[in-house]
Amino acid sequence: MIITLKDKLSQAPKVGTFYYPWYGKYRQWMSEGHNPPKNWASNFLPNLESSSIQLYDSNNVTIVKKQLALMKQAGIQFAISSWWGQNSYEDLEFDNIISNIMKAPDNPNPNLKWTLYHEWEGFSDPTLEYLLSDLDYIKAKYTSSPSYMKINGKPVIFVYNAAHAYYDPVNDLDRWKQARAQTGFFVVMKVEPLSKGADPDNMDGWHQYNPALRYDQQGSYYASISPGYWKWHEDARLIRNVAEFESAASKLASANVQFKLIETWNEWGEG
Repeated sequence: MIITLKDKLSQAPKVGTFYYPWYGKYRQWMSEGHNPPKNWASNFLPNLESSSIQLYDSNNVTIVKKQLALMKQAGIQFAISSWWGQNSYEDLEFDNIISNIMKAPDNPNPNLKWTLYHEWEGFSDPTLEYLLSDLDYIKAKYTSSPSYMKINGKPVIFVYNAAHAYYDPVNDLDRWKQARAQTGFFVVMKVEPLSKGADPDNMDGWHQYNPALRYDQQGSYYASISPGYWKWHEDARLIRNVAEFESAASKLASANVQFKLIETWNEWGEG
């Protein structure tokens, strides 16, 4: 039997969620003058272990494994892990997940795939050389793992090409096109270049990151849902409503798109 490109894409993981490995015992919880454990930078108690106050810690292997089990229960096929560069805190946490936790005999979700979210593109204009260095590093360190997400044999990376000072979405697309051609990654960018007339075929995939919307979809590129958005220093942009979220999840399930995304899994600061 001949397997076509369309067949391969249909077999690729579709249901994913955004994952944040940037928490420590008090790391992230001290933002904007908070003083844990007395108070912390979230409107919710991020606690998966007990009824006592114990703030979520990305280093806690027990918590990570509980999340893996919950992801399996939820039908999530891949996680997009926030990544802030080589040897960053988030990079070290991702290394622990890929190198240790996913290989553990008691891993409750060994079939889950992982990819990375290149965050710096949303806060600066990294040069092509910078991108090539990052992608070569990721390829050498992670993509040989069976837990790293691949589509058509190519390692996948998502890009947070959000607006910032001196932001040029067409320039972002051009640099990532070159980086993709030189490294062989399957690159999924935010849709901003499309609003400037970019050819959608110039990139492997497209997504949007907007957890303030209950449901969002653009063509056949992506659909996304969010349970809520309430940062600790703001009014809620999206109030939690179980019935509305279930309705959005049903719509997501039937959407004919390349990626079905949940925004987010554990961005506690944004509620």
